[in-house]
Amino acid sequence: PCYISRLFKQNLGCTISEYLTQVRIENAKTMLKSSQYTITQVAEESGFEDPTYFARVFKKIEGITPSRYRQYTL
Repeated sequence: PCYISRLFKQNLGCTISEYLTQVRIENAKTMLKSSQYTITQVAEESGFEDPTYFARVFKKIEGITPSRYRQYTL
């Protein structure tokens, strides 16, 4: 596991956890562009069990909350 983690970081410049989080946030951004999903549904479908944690991570990465992101993209 340590060797794979090291190779991953050397080749992609981020840890496996950081990469997974980025993929989840990109998925969430796609879903947020559609108004048919609630923020809670977006969080769950993106792999976050806690919508509050999802909002915190989303804001840390994107600089705005998921609901604000939705307002700007709709």
